Amino acid sequence: MNISFGILSRAAGRSGWLLIDLAGMILIVFMPEITRLLGFPFYLLDPLRLVLVLAIAHSPKANAYVMAALLPVISHLAVQHPHLIKTLLIVMELLLNSWLFYRFTGRNINPFTAMLAAIVIAKAVYYGMKYLMIVTGLIVSELISTPVYLQFITAFIFSAYIYVTAQRSEFSGNP
Repeated sequence: MNISFGILSRAAGRSGWLLIDLAGMILIVFMPEITRLLGFPFYLLDPLRLVLVLAIAHSPKANAYVMAALLPVISHLAVQHPHLIKTLLIVMELLLNSWLFYRFTGRNINPFTAMLAAIVIAKAVYYGMKYLMIVTGLIVSELISTPVYLQFITAFIFSAYIYVTAQRSEFSGNP
């Protein structure tokens, strides 16, 4: 199964995925305020990956990579969170997530399985690197701050979204 990715819909054109990018960046910048207003720690639902998944599903591959690199940096610059080293780890994780997903789908792996595997592998690498940063004293942090069960739930939901979107043939462009 060769899946290609592109704009939000053929009718929406380029503006569809640009709106997703803009909304995603606004979401990240205002995350602390959204969390405060809702009284719910929305950041536990992995908003950076949420925006990345939307970019993968509805924009050209190059845009997904740009968003993977840009979103954590925007978060760091706008709200001084996370710490710079952790920001770089998250950039690496999201870029790896994107690369693995495109690699897996290019090998005709089911989009649900491809996204789930990409998320799990990227998270495993992230936690391995974060552990090394903690033991070397480069960052002071808990190894796992978001409950693992929530990470599995969001990974499943994001993978299901990719699968459903792919089944509806809303992907276009080149992988």
